[in-house]
Amino acid sequence: MNRTILFLFLSLCFRIGTNAVTASHPCMLHTREDIQRVKSMLGESPWREAYQHLLQSKYAQSSWQESTANLTDGYLKRMDYANWGPNGRIAQYADYANYTSLMTDAAAAYQLALRYCLSGESRYADAAVRILNAWRRNCKGILRMEGYVNNIPDPNLYLINIQAYQMANAAELLRDYGGWAASDFTAFCNWMKTTFCSVARLFLDNHSGGPGTMHYWLNWDLANLTAVLSIGILCDDQEMIRYAVDYFKSNTAEAGSIRNAVPFLHQDPDSGELLGQCEESGRDQGHATLCVSLMGVFCQMALNIGEDLFAYDDYRALRMAEYVAKYNLISDAAYTLSTNTSTAGLAADDFAYPHATFPYTAYTNPSYSNPVISADGRGTKRPCWELFYGYAQRHGVPAVYCGKWVHQMRQFNPYGSDGGAGDYGANSGGFDQLGYGTLMFARSDASEKAVSASSDTYVRKDNTLDHGSEQTMEIYTFQDGSAEADFVGLLQFPIPASTLPVRRAVLRLVTERVKGDAVMNVYRYGHAINPKATYAQEASYILEARGHLLASFNAAGQRNKSIVYDAVDADFSDISSWTNEIDVTDAVSTTDGSVFAIMLAKPVNEKSATKFFSSEAASFANKADTNLTFPASDLVPRLILSYGSETTGIGVLPAYPSVAVRSKRIYNLQGQRLQVISRPGIYIVDGRKVWHR
Repeated sequence: MNRTILFLFLSLCFRIGTNAVTASHPCMLHTREDIQRVKSMLGESPWREAYQHLLQSKYAQSSWQESTANLTDGYLKRMDYANWGPNGRIAQYADYANYTSLMTDAAAAYQLALRYCLSGESRYADAAVRILNAWRRNCKGILRMEGYVNNIPDPNLYLINIQAYQMANAAELLRDYGGWAASDFTAFCNWMKTTFCSVARLFLDNHSGGPGTMHYWLNWDLANLTAVLSIGILCDDQEMIRYAVDYFKSNTAEAGSIRNAVPFLHQDPDSGELLGQCEESGRDQGHATLCVSLMGVFCQMALNIGEDLFAYDDYRALRMAEYVAKYNLISDAAYTLSTNTSTAGLAADDFAYPHATFPYTAYTNPSYSNPVISADGRGTKRPCWELFYGYAQRHGVPAVYCGKWVHQMRQFNPYGSDGGAGDYGANSGGFDQLGYGTLMFARSDASEKAVSASSDTYVRKDNTLDHGSEQTMEIYTFQDGSAEADFVGLLQFPIPASTLPVRRAVLRLVTERVKGDAVMNVYRYGHAINPKATYAQEASYILEARGHLLASFNAAGQRNKSIVYDAVDADFSDISSWTNEIDVTDAVSTTDGSVFAIMLAKPVNEKSATKFFSSEAASFANKADTNLTFPASDLVPRLILSYGSETTGIGVLPAYPSVAVRSKRIYNLQGQRLQVISRPGIYIVDGRKVWHR
């Protein structure tokens, strides 16, 4: 009998609190649907780059050899050198820190299992199974000794459980692999329980007898909670799952309770979000980012069995991720000064937000005191942001700073995505998380898509005037408002089919020349655009469009200069100085059909002219300085689309502005908090996407 069917027969559902969720394996960090979705995207960015990086990882090779021989007596150890090392004060163990063998083997087992799931090549599954079977056969457990609290001679042994969820996730991906004998799988599950879960439960139940409330830091609780939850899912153990989830939700005096993990909330002056202060933010940022990593894993595993802990207590876990993300956010210009293994080279000015003004509440308990937020390790890079950002995008809630980290880790890493275990240092910090978030948690509909204009032109009423060329669109008026001088630009963009709504839409235009007033208006255009059309053919649509203003902006560029023909000042030698970005989210979100059409026109009663590059634009070198070259790909009109979603569907609020709306948490689709809805459109209200009309 298929082992998944057998387990489902024995345990028809997971029961978490009052919710019954059918167990449909795999359902830990990744579901069967996740695997299929990613497989379908491997030819596209950023999945293509992330997958290539996985293929190049030394931990994802079928030649990987497990290292259980490093356990000289068969027991796992993570112990203090001074007490237990070769010259230890208490005892001597040459392998006092042999947990590093589990650390690297767990990374290899997961990466090999993932490579098998995405490629279908059994040699990678076979290699992962060899690792898992070897550990089950050769490891006797975590070292225990009588005479110590819980028979644990060194509290650091509890932290070995960081690797437990990693082994469990590798096994979950392989549970239906025909090359893994059912008896070996069952034996592995039992070994996971006796080795890791037994120790995790001891810690969570009494915290090693620590002196006072919250003697241990948050990452200790999270390490052991992820162990209990992952092993519970792997073994279909409802009691273990319920224990972990209830612990997270409880009001216990320990750090793993979400209210203690995130003890304070702060209003963010920049985004309007609420930011959740992490319990370890006053300690150092290496541990604060570790908490984000483990919290994301815990919440994602719970989500995949039907319990949304990201959203629990008003998205408190997500708010913690945003707080830590913002404080550690490196400016784009400084990002590459530090490597993936160190924050060396970074100074205070290299961070996006100042340390001195960052919101923080002094924090003290019986075991430690944190009067200020710590800058120690600030800028630590961990592959943990894609998971939180992917959740936020799918559920239509803001996560501005996680999104900025996602951008940086894709944009500035040499492999074009975040990495995996082993890419962030050779020490334990580089293996605390499995990584490959870009590969597994990025969503096609949540990523940016740059759409080029499918058609564009400019038309003029007085067609005896000859201005511009096919490579530009000229927008022009006479000071007397003469209709004979009416030049307008027309553009349309295809809107790709998507199951998710448009979260943000930005019109990107590059200026070729500005003469006179730079003001430009963008109107909705209610007609398909023919690039060969005449003004007479479009006249009625042009008149109608002037009643549907979408936005106004000042055209970028150096006044009375052409980026093509004229010598331009140094400040205008970069294409960004000529680039216009206009937010048209509301218009695109409410567009019927698959085409978004607009008209560019000048205000009347002035004399001015502006040219923008068209979809016909060709690469060029500036006529006055041939060192200034610009590729056509940077010049053509683009519509930058970002997609997001929610699980609760589109609701409808009463007519605006209403008292009910004023009292709610309101965000626009750019993640900015609003006091009141001032115009129709799509908004996020109390975590739910709504169309307000």
